[in-house]
Amino acid sequence: PGNSVVVSGAGSRWENTSFFYVGGQTAGNSMHIDDGGMVSSDRLFFGQFAESTGNRVVIDGVGSVWSNNQSAVIGDSGSHCELILTNGGTMASSGAGIVGSKNVSVSNRVVVTGAGSCWTNLDLSVGSSGSYNSLHVLAGGKVLNRVGYIGREVSALNNEVIVSGNGSLWTNSSTLSVGE
Repeated sequence: PGNSVVVSGAGSRWENTSFFYVGGQTAGNSMHIDDGGMVSSDRLFFGQFAESTGNRVVIDGVGSVWSNNQSAVIGDSGSHCELILTNGGTMASSGAGIVGSKNVSVSNRVVVTGAGSCWTNLDLSVGSSGSYNSLHVLAGGKVLNRVGYIGREVSALNNEVIVSGNGSLWTNSSTLSVGE
């Protein structure tokens, strides 16, 4: 078991003006943002190093928000990291969203489920260099970005995106590349 953080309740806010790591070098860390809690950071990394596996962030409920000035990376070198946006929880990044950044980063997952739940990014890569990474947009959840990639580099294999359920949406305002 790793370390855990909870940011809960309207008016509860955690501000970080630099990098934010959920599992820099350790495994099994978790963060839960709910009931209107808010977190802000410059850049976000789940699972920065290969030994940092199984890190999990849940953003649950209307008004529960994580905002990033730059990128959000779910599985930089780490594997089996997970981001869940549910019941209206949101994450917004002014930079890229990356699920499975490096070739050693496998089986990372983002789930956006329920009406009002939304993940926005400038560009989104599901499997930038890593394999077996996934994005599931379910039950009215939404993912919004400019350019989308599924398997961006030659090493990125068996990555998947599933959009399922009434009102579920993945919008790419520019291009989508499947196996660039």
